[in-house]
Amino acid sequence: MRDILAIIFAFRRAIRISSDDHIEKIFLEPNLCGYRSIIANAEDRCCGYGSEAIMDDNAIAAAKEVMHRHVQALNARDAAAISKTLHFPHFRLAGETVKIWETPDSYLKDFHARAGDTWGHTEWGHLRPLQSEARKVHLDVMVNRFDKSGQPLVSFQSLWVVTRIDGVWAAQMRSSFAQEARQ
Repeated sequence: MRDILAIIFAFRRAIRISSDDHIEKIFLEPNLCGYRSIIANAEDRCCGYGSEAIMDDNAIAAAKEVMHRHVQALNARDAAAISKTLHFPHFRLAGETVKIWETPDSYLKDFHARAGDTWGHTEWGHLRPLQSEARKVHLDVMVNRFDKSGQPLVSFQSLWVVTRIDGVWAAQMRSSFAQEARQ
């Protein structure tokens, strides 16, 4: 559990805004002394850090499919379908707060509390693979929430980690810059 929390906090620093308002991605690369940061400009279309990027097209396709099913289930308010798109325990880091759902029971109710009473639906602005391998994909996600009349409520970036466990692809954790709903 402690290792997973350390990973989540590392992901929290995975996307930052530089002093000139350009979005940068910070990648952690293992080395003999632990990890070192590698920074790449977000406009760099290499989806990783240069020629060393790890990319698996099949894993990326599976992760994106999970994300599409997730947002469809969320918008349909279908708790059973949402639970099929998440591995449990599921982790969310927003600000300095880590939320852990051990089981799917309260996930949708917690989402509604975060999104607010006026939430109507959510759309992905983008799903950009940052890194992937055969059993794990890191996605840069732009989350766009709209009210019941279709007007924008909020947009924020989020880093999602989608993994294949026991042959099942689902989101295992994420870190976002989401603000709590304004009721």
